[in-house]
Amino acid sequence: MTDETTDERTVKILLQETTATTIVDVTIGDQRDNDDDDHQRRRHDDDVGPRHGRCPSPSPDWHRRSSTPTDDEIDGIKAYIPTFRIARWPKGFKSVPIEKYDGQTNPREWLQLYSTAIRSTGGDSYIMANYLLVCLDPAVQIWLTSLPEESITSWGDLNKKLIEIFQANYNRPGNHFDLTRIKQKTDEPLRDYIKRFCAKKTEIPNVPDQQITATFQGGIRSDVLV
Repeated sequence: MTDETTDERTVKILLQETTATTIVDVTIGDQRDNDDDDHQRRRHDDDVGPRHGRCPSPSPDWHRRSSTPTDDEIDGIKAYIPTFRIARWPKGFKSVPIEKYDGQTNPREWLQLYSTAIRSTGGDSYIMANYLLVCLDPAVQIWLTSLPEESITSWGDLNKKLIEIFQANYNRPGNHFDLTRIKQKTDEPLRDYIKRFCAKKTEIPNVPDQQITATFQGGIRSDVLV
C-alpha cells in the first residue's frame, strides 16, 4: 500500500471537512425550512381558526349562504324570499313592548321605534322582519300577507313598501291653517265654538299663543263681537 504524501493527506482532510460542513449546512437549512413551515401553519391556524375560549364571529351574510330549506321547513311570510324567512332567535327572546301598528300613525316613526326595540333584545334585521307580523293590527297584517310571493328581499325593502303604502293614510298633525277653518257657526253658542276650537288646537303642535289668539278671534261671528 502506497504511503500518502503530506499533500494528499491535506487534500483528503480538507475534503472531509468540506463534506461535513455541507452536511451540517444542509441539515440546518432543512430544519430552518421546517421551522418556517410550522410557523406559517401556526399563523394560518390562528388567522382562520377560533382562538382558545372564543367562538368565531359569524359572517355578516351567513343567512344568505345558508342552503334554501324545503317548503316543509319554512313557516313564515310567503312575501319574503326563502332565505329571508329564516331567523336566528336570540336566547331568551321576549315580546317587544311596543304598540301595534294600525296604519293610522306615521309609519316611518313607528318603524324606527320598532327596530330600536328589536335591536335592544339582540335581534337583527331578520328578527325584525319575521317578528313584524306579531306587532301589526289585523288590517295591516292582511296587507303584508297579501303581498306577492317572494317579493320582499330585505328589511330595507320591507320598510320602503310599508312606508309607501301607509304614509298617505296616517293622520298627520294639523297646522295653523287647520285652526283658521274653525269658524263659529250660525246660531252656535260661543261656548260650543270655544270647545271645538280648543279641541282642534290640541292636535296642532308649536303654534305661538299670539297666533292662536288672533285665529280664535277671527273665527267668531261678527254679530257676537258687536
